[in-house]
Amino acid sequence: MRSGALTVRWWSAVVAGVLFTSLLVLTGGGGKVDLRQTSGLTYLCTGYAGCKAAGYSDAGYGAVNSRMYWRMYPGHNCVNYVAYRMIKAGMSATRPWTGSGNAANWGHAMASITNQKPAVGAVAWYDAYHHVGSAGHVAYVEKVNSPTDIVISEDSWGGTFHWQHITTASGFWPSGFIHFRDKDLGPVLKNTVAPTVSGTPQVGQKLTANHGKWSGGPTVFHYRWTADGSVIPGKVAHTFVPTADQVGKKIGVVVTATHPKSTKVAATSDATDAVAEGAFKISAKPSYSGVPVVGDTLKASPGTWLPSGESYTYDWQSDRKDIPGATGPTLSLTPDLVGHKVRLITYASAAGFRTASRGSVETTVLKGQVKVAEPFTISGAARPGQTLTVTGSIEPTEEAITPAYQWYSGGQPIAGAKRASYRVRGADLGKHITVRVVFAAPGYLGATVHAGEPNNIRTPGKITIKTAGAKGRAAVRVRVAAWHVQHLSAKVRVRIADQIRFVKLVNGTALVRLTGLRPGRRAVYVHLYRSASVGSAQKNGYVRIR
Repeated sequence: MRSGALTVRWWSAVVAGVLFTSLLVLTGGGGKVDLRQTSGLTYLCTGYAGCKAAGYSDAGYGAVNSRMYWRMYPGHNCVNYVAYRMIKAGMSATRPWTGSGNAANWGHAMASITNQKPAVGAVAWYDAYHHVGSAGHVAYVEKVNSPTDIVISEDSWGGTFHWQHITTASGFWPSGFIHFRDKDLGPVLKNTVAPTVSGTPQVGQKLTANHGKWSGGPTVFHYRWTADGSVIPGKVAHTFVPTADQVGKKIGVVVTATHPKSTKVAATSDATDAVAEGAFKISAKPSYSGVPVVGDTLKASPGTWLPSGESYTYDWQSDRKDIPGATGPTLSLTPDLVGHKVRLITYASAAGFRTASRGSVETTVLKGQVKVAEPFTISGAARPGQTLTVTGSIEPTEEAITPAYQWYSGGQPIAGAKRASYRVRGADLGKHITVRVVFAAPGYLGATVHAGEPNNIRTPGKITIKTAGAKGRAAVRVRVAAWHVQHLSAKVRVRIADQIRFVKLVNGTALVRLTGLRPGRRAVYVHLYRSASVGSAQKNGYVRIR
């Protein structure tokens, strides 16, 4: 598009009393350029051929300037030349704004990227009547020497191609700089395959964004999730879990690709189906505490639900039928429930989720429970051949409640030992005797009790001693016999006067010698220490020392 002929004139300035006059005529897409020089403004070359010969490139524009770029007029034209340079830098062939293409409009149309900071690859923009005429002017920044010193290339309507060196002191500094495609911004980012959203659009189910495919080497992606096209505040991760607020809405994701040196570019995925209500999962079934007997109260435990239900409600059932009025967290067991199977139904509900229910196991209501009234104990001597008896009492004492006995020796059940009494055997020596009593009756919750003999079963040891005395010394032979015990090995202590010896029996026998005894008739004391299967015993005797 033609931007119109512009005429720029710089009139006289007095420097140190010397008059210096310079006239420059420019066109911002039309008009001529007078190649004179003023303070801070230097033309480095003129014309495509002249600039090429001087080492200044036209970026190939001279060979293709018969074409229109961004719908600008071809040929010598500032806007057509700069549009060509922007497209060559990677921008779209479509002008990035609508409306007037005159140079004066460029900075206004692209105000969001226009500032006072020069940069290589930026557009040097002149607003209407800013050193130029009403149509304005644009040029391409080739070099930045400092924030106040730049080199530009330009073409002009009715004029020709130039490179210029400009400073702020030149009186021709741009109105601003438009940063379409600065050379330090890096490659152009472009979405080639649209982002997608995978997963089930349901409350509580995770959706995952795939950023799609991009050209231009983006290094970082940012995500914004939408519901029916509206951005969901705060949701910026690549995954998103819909909540109750999104039920019935379609979810999408906007992916923004970034590169350290490029302009951000956003792309939007297709929307999912409408978000459905969530479905509860349960990891532990409902249950209840309490004893299922008349007069007791059962207390509900809702189970473990995922996600945690915001509220629970209950129904109690008898034989799979609702109990009238039993909708609270507890159930008092009444006589009319005896013999019937009760269970708990729990309903979980939460915003955005379908209400779910799950039942507990069933249990039969009983009319009573057997309890121990008097502790059970074992009486009798814990020796082979002796009888042990278990006693105690329960309540209630109905005849239908019968006990079942089982005796144990060393933790192993004794075959046939199923009465209230048990005659100790030799095989029980060194073992602990216990008994289990189970009480059961139809319609009652039974009970199991245990009782145990506090000591291991041991047999008495029978000690015999023989002594022989001599001058100042004595010999004592000890023999120990025990019922059902062979190869007895136990510890004994022998004392005569103040002489004491500790010895170990070998096969029930030990010989002890003592010296340093005074003459006379001396008492002999023998003590058998208790072992695993033999009880302790004591035996006394005499020996004559010469």
